Amino acid sequence: MKRGITLLILLLFIQSYGQDVFSTDWMLTELYIDGVSYSPPSNSEVPQVIASFSIDNPDYFESGVCNAMYAVVIVEENPETLTFPDGMLITLIDCNDPDNAIFEGLYWYSFFESYINDPFSYSIAIIDGGGTYPDGLALSITNSNGDSAYYLDTILSVSDNSLSEITLFPNPVEDAFQLNSTLISDNLSLSIYDVTGKKVFIQYGYQIENSVDIQNLKSGIYFVSIIDEGGNTSVKRLIKN
Repeated sequence: MKRGITLLILLLFIQSYGQDVFSTDWMLTELYIDGVSYSPPSNSEVPQVIASFSIDNPDYFESGVCNAMYAVVIVEENPETLTFPDGMLITLIDCNDPDNAIFEGLYWYSFFESYINDPFSYSIAIIDGGGTYPDGLALSITNSNGDSAYYLDTILSVSDNSLSEITLFPNPVEDAFQLNSTLISDNLSLSIYDVTGKKVFIQYGYQIENSVDIQNLKSGIYFVSIIDEGGNTSVKRLIKN
């Protein structure tokens, strides 16, 4: 079964949001091509890979790694598809980091450009905050080959408070990890999400010295959401070997 179909089964699909959800920026978290997972760059040249929509008749889609990729996009809600009637353009800037150049080729050519004449399916899901902290959103885009790109909204993805001092160790991790902080010690709420936005772990009243057992989780990229008693949140990326 293709990943796009699986995602629709696993996640709470949002009909009521309509095109308003596209007003946020999206951070690419994982790219799957021909069954292989690729993590986006996170370095000085490319801190994040961001995608955004401009809903303004005509609507535009923009993303990119070292270069800007942009196209007119038609967003349909029933069925949930994205089409690019005029193709997609890209600027011609060379990446300084060869790893960034490799990923850009996968993202631009292998995922988008090779299938640009076919409709792309999409789905949007709520990342459930459980009433304790604000819900986030997850977006998946799937091409006609069954390859998928997964994004989180940047409201969830960016840390901007004292909890940003928290680190995870070890990371990458085999079976268990801990949180490390000199500022916060206990009574934290901790949730773990996979790259599709599905919640796979939750713990309330977490004590900073305790370990978190994730040996039952599959290898891959996860996001650890941490909230303190004051409602401050931070999201950390975790790699499970």
